[in-house]
Order: sequence, then structure tokens, then C-alpha cells
Amino acid sequence: MAACFLRDRGMLLDVSQLHGVEVDVAKKQAWAGPGVMARSLSELLREVGLAFPTAHCGMVPLGGFLLGGGLGLNGNHWGEMSVFNVNAVDIVTADGVLRRASAIENPDLFWAVRGGGPGLFGVVTKFHLQVFDLPEAIVGTTLSFRFSDLSAVAQALADIAPRIERDVEILGYIGRADDELASKLARADSQLAVHLHANAFVGSRRDGERRVKPLLDHLIAAQAIARHAGQVNTIEQLYFAEELGFSQRRYHADNIFTDRLQDYGPAYILPFAGTFHGPEGVGEFFRIVDETLAEPRAGQREFLVSGNQVTVPGWEESTVRSTGARYRVDNVHLFTVEGGRITKFEEFINSADVVEGFLPADPSRGQALFTTCAGCHGSNAEGRPEMRAPNLAGLGEASLLRQLRNFRSGLRGNPSDSHGFMMIGRANALPGDRGVRDVVAYISKLPAFDSPASVKGDVERGKRLYQSCAACHGTRAEGDEKAETAPLRQLDDRYMVSQLENFANGVRGAVPEDRPGQQMRAAARALQNPSAMRDVVAYIKSL
Repeated sequence: MAACFLRDRGMLLDVSQLHGVEVDVAKKQAWAGPGVMARSLSELLREVGLAFPTAHCGMVPLGGFLLGGGLGLNGNHWGEMSVFNVNAVDIVTADGVLRRASAIENPDLFWAVRGGGPGLFGVVTKFHLQVFDLPEAIVGTTLSFRFSDLSAVAQALADIAPRIERDVEILGYIGRADDELASKLARADSQLAVHLHANAFVGSRRDGERRVKPLLDHLIAAQAIARHAGQVNTIEQLYFAEELGFSQRRYHADNIFTDRLQDYGPAYILPFAGTFHGPEGVGEFFRIVDETLAEPRAGQREFLVSGNQVTVPGWEESTVRSTGARYRVDNVHLFTVEGGRITKFEEFINSADVVEGFLPADPSRGQALFTTCAGCHGSNAEGRPEMRAPNLAGLGEASLLRQLRNFRSGLRGNPSDSHGFMMIGRANALPGDRGVRDVVAYISKLPAFDSPASVKGDVERGKRLYQSCAACHGTRAEGDEKAETAPLRQLDDRYMVSQLENFANGVRGAVPEDRPGQQMRAAARALQNPSAMRDVVAYIKSL
């Protein structure tokens, strides 16, 4: 988020609820509020065969993107900067008057709006947009290179760009290598890769392959360590690729490796902190660990021997019994060996993340963190169906915690489910498991939201089919905190249908470690067809 609103006598307004969209297909015009997300606008336009040069990431709202100029999808062919496709705006100026600004009406105001940025002197409530025919094919080609080839790749990009057709978008970027590329990189390449990616917005795959020949025919192509050519994509898949490559994690460092007790954490916060002597001390240490932690796991990366000392860098993870927090941290174990016996053992660990696991959830911190969730799920966690984002308020802490942790750990978020996959980045952007607990604590304080019924189905048949669901979800779909299941009767019914389909198709519940998910997959497959799924959901919403 731009920080230019942090100024003396400045004001920040939340316009996320201004997310309406209207489309005139014949005139190729659309009207959209500043709170409309790129993904939402593209999906609505796709349904009528149209498109707009939105931001490259689907969760970017129109307001800040267009006011700042906007370098959008297929920009060279669709008007260059996206703001040049704004025909007019409705804007409330400082005197409280709603005005129309265009090239004809209030032209000076219109000139200022197009590029005025987030520090604008008024509030835009609606954009009048020129939209375009949706291309029949978006053909993508990606070449990946070693980081050491960066200079040559940059020069090649400068050579190729002027010879590429305007309906081809070519981008160069640096990113961490995936497992496939990492196996081809030497350690000197620091596990980073350089990518050239071209998308041709054209009429067919063959047209797209012809358009990217200047890239594939260039000498730099011979240096590529990976090549993916001729991939036919959708705009949603382009969003997915951007959000996959940039996972939106936030990193923080609250401590360092240290053997000073005051840095490691006092015993009243971290019960097993301190120094323990002899067999009795070791026994006391493990007794405390067993009382405070559950499901411990650990691993070692290497063993380094120097004289009578063995240094073992590794990792460990555990669940804190008192809070339910799960943490994973790096550690270094130092063993002193004398006469074939371990006479001293020291552990150096990033204690900050461990300490956070012992701290109770803080709803006030959660409120601040939730601002990144509100764009999709609504400012009161009421959900936004057009974003495929369900209501969260009233769903119970245990269920929300489990789902967020599943996203963070990879148990949920299948690449074939673009909306669910996007949540992996959003969940991992939260600062550790404490951030997860904080945001859930805040959501749990919001008024419960009962999503209205919209799915039509045979309620009586659904009642019979639901009997096998009641053991986990309750006889009246009220949920069960101990079983970590949500009150389904409050959940958006369209979302429930889509998730039943995901379970039945193996998009969810396919990971062996996700036992509840595997149970749901079996239950969804037993329903056999979409009609039965709608019947069950219609019954749930009738309760």
C-alpha cells in the first residue's frame, strides 16, 4: 500500500464497499467502483466476451491502480496506461459536491485525476471505462536463465522489445528458482533465476506462436535452462501465475541466536528456558517440555566436527498446549564430547517465534492484520460472493484456525483452484502462527453473519442425504468446535456447493496428511452428482 496518505492533515478513506459493476456490451463500456478487485472485474467482463487492462495481480483494487496510472495487462495494445481507458469519473470534491469529470465536462479536474494518485484531492466513486473484446487466446512463453546471465538477458530484452507486436506483452523478472530449476543451478547462482515471459493476446495458438518468434529466435534463447512455449492461458491463469511467483510473505526478525537467558526468554514466558545440570536437570527439562509442548518434530541439516565439539544446525517444530499455536524455528545444537560422552549440550534458537507461541491471541493486533483480508472477505467478514470469498464472521475459532493453518502448511490450496491457491500467499503473509491466532480472535468478535439462501434444491431429499454429515457438523449444521467444523447453516450456500465439488473432484482433501479433508472428500463423492449437492446445501440453509 502506498504511504503517501500518511501526512499531516491527510485522510484515508475506506472505499472497499464501492464495488458495483455495470456493463454495456454493445457500447463496450463499463462502470465500476474503486473497490472493485481486478479479478472480479475480469470475471464479470469475461462472461460477456470483454476485457479490461487490469493490474497483473487479481487482488489489486481499481481505485489506487487507475489513479496512479496503471500498467495493466496487454497495456501496449489496450491504450498503453490503463488510466487512458477511463472515459470519465464521478468524484466528490472537497466541498462535498458529486461531480462528473471527463474530457468535455470539468476537463481540468479530469486531467488531474488521471495520475493524481492516492493523495488525490477528492474521492472517486465511479470509473467510466472503455473495455475491449476478450482475445480468443492468450498464448504464453517463458524462458528461464541462470542469475549469472542477468546482464545478457537484460540486453536481450532491450533488443527484442522493439520488434515485438503491440499485442504481445513481454516481461523480465528475477525470482527464486522452483525445485525443477534449482536442480540445474550451481550454488554460485544463489538459487535465483531470471525469467523472460511473453503473453500474446491473439486469435489462436498459432497466432501466438508466430508473435513470440523474435524472442525464441534470439541468441539468448539458447542459454535458457528451461523453456515453456505455446501455453494457452486465461486472464485468471495470468493472475494465478503472478500470485504464485510473488507469495506476499512478510518476514520479521525479533531476536538473534544467543545464549543469554534474558534474550532467550524468561521462564514465566518460556517455561523451559534456562540452564539445567546433571541427570536430574535433564529430566526436569524434558518434563517441562512434555507438559508444555505437543507433537514435536525435529531435523538436522548437517554435522560439523571440530575437536571435541559437534555443531548441528537444524530445525524443530511443536504445538504449544496452552494456546494451540504451532511453531517451526531454526536451531543450532552444540555438543561437547569428552571421553566418548556428551558432557555439555547447548541449544541456540530463534526464541522470538517460540515465545509468540506461548502468548495469548490479541484481537487488536488481529484487527490491523485483517485489513489485508477485508478486500475479499468484506470489512465485517461478511463475505463477497462476486470474489468467491465466503463470510467468515460467526464460523467459530477452531474451524478458521484449522483452515488458515492448512493454507500455510500446504494441506489446502490446490493450483487447479485459483481462488483457494491465492489464499496460500495471503495466509503466509500473516506474521507467524500468532498472527493467525490474532486475526481469528478478531474475526470471532465480529457479529455473526448469516448468509442468505440462494441455491435451489430438493430440501426433503437434502434432509435425507444430510444424515451422514450430522456426526461432524451437527444435527442442525451448527458445527462442532471440538471437531473444528464450522456452522454450515451460516455459510454462503454457493461457496458450499463449490467446495463440495472441489472435494468430489479431488481439488480438496487429496493430501494424505489432511485426514478431515479426506473424510470430506469421501462424503462429497458419495453424493454422486451436483444435483444432490445442491439438495444438501438447500436443506442446510433451511435450518
